[in-house]
Amino acid sequence: MSARRTLARLRRMGAAEIWFRARAAASSEFAFVLSRAQTPRWRRGHLAKLLKITGPLMEEAIASVRAGDWAAANAALVKNFRAAGRDARAHSDPPWDFGSVRDSVLARNPGAAADAREKAAGAALGRLSLLGYRDLDFRTGSSDGTSAIDWTFDPAHQRRPPQAWRTRIPFLNAECGDHKIIWELNRHQHWLRLGRAAWLTGDPLYATAFRTQLAGWLQQNPPGWGINWASMLELSFRSISWLWTLHMFARLPGTATFEEGDQPWVA
Repeated sequence: MSARRTLARLRRMGAAEIWFRARAAASSEFAFVLSRAQTPRWRRGHLAKLLKITGPLMEEAIASVRAGDWAAANAALVKNFRAAGRDARAHSDPPWDFGSVRDSVLARNPGAAADAREKAAGAALGRLSLLGYRDLDFRTGSSDGTSAIDWTFDPAHQRRPPQAWRTRIPFLNAECGDHKIIWELNRHQHWLRLGRAAWLTGDPLYATAFRTQLAGWLQQNPPGWGINWASMLELSFRSISWLWTLHMFARLPGTATFEEGDQPWVA
């Protein structure tokens, strides 16, 4: 952007907007400096400050987070989601009453389960059709012979952006691939397909696929680093998918392993 255009844009901004943008830029640079001084990673202990006590289960979850007991924290949070759903059903017909929705869908359309299974097959494996591209394979092989989704790869052009701090990624550069393809994948809308298939078919395959993909995403995308943190708009889209997916799988019947397993996914 030329100096003239920059000055013209500044003139159109009010003092409050300029101050906000300056603070945001300074905060981002400060976070970048901190990230260079320590290995970027997820710090689940921060949840204790963010969660709000709304009842015994949340109190138990916060205490477990502070103690570093992630299995117990996960169990309490899952139970809290389920309890909240039961309380809501006592007063209304909330959109997250997935059991009632499932029964209604299957009663009206007996073929819904088979349709959901077909549409979720690719999503479970990491093969997706998006933005006009058909059956893109986002998987990459690993040393143990398995494959997992590569969340920063553009398979249509066989390119990827550098793994850098979010404000230092030239995602408009063609050498980085098509950022829109990568971002569309990372909006995680396909997780809702997995949730729908899990509810309509009762097959645990889809819950396992979701948890595996979530774990892989968290591992590949440490806070602030990589193309998937470069746009706050994309983060908001992703948050919507995460919220709905969380509700769908936390309330899924027969998911005791979510509460007792070795890999907590809510906390």
